[in-house]
Amino acid sequence: MKSSVFVLLAAVMAIAISVIDPQIGISGTSNPADKRTGTQGVTEVVTIAVYEYRPAGRRDPFMPLTIKPEPARQPQMLVPELRLIATLWNKDGYYALIRLPDDKSYTIREGMDLGKLGLHGGRVYKIMKDSVIIREKIRDHRGVFTQRDIILKLRPEDER
Repeated sequence: MKSSVFVLLAAVMAIAISVIDPQIGISGTSNPADKRTGTQGVTEVVTIAVYEYRPAGRRDPFMPLTIKPEPARQPQMLVPELRLIATLWNKDGYYALIRLPDDKSYTIREGMDLGKLGLHGGRVYKIMKDSVIIREKIRDHRGVFTQRDIILKLRPEDER
């Protein structure tokens, strides 16, 4: 039973192949008509058109059509431009209230990075009852980074 199904399937496939490509017979040999006419071994020359892309005057197809604008950078400011308004403390530690030159106030804690506020890599080093120490990384004329501590006092000497 299985062998008859296999033979029937092979016969159907051979007929389907011969219908698709008439040069191949059921036995798999070439068509006898090719032997009579002498066309066996003749190759056909095919010409292929080559397309060359010339981008002169055209936009790059891989670039997006819309361009996102650059985010506005905050202007860099110096630590002495900050003003210490108040210091606060509780069981967790000290806090400080500072005011920037644009009259915006911020609450800061020890270890807080002040680079988001527009400072040159400044970090709050220590907060005490009457002052705040900010450690800033400054590049000198040789290109070497050095640390500089700046003390903001609650009441500067000229206001006393």
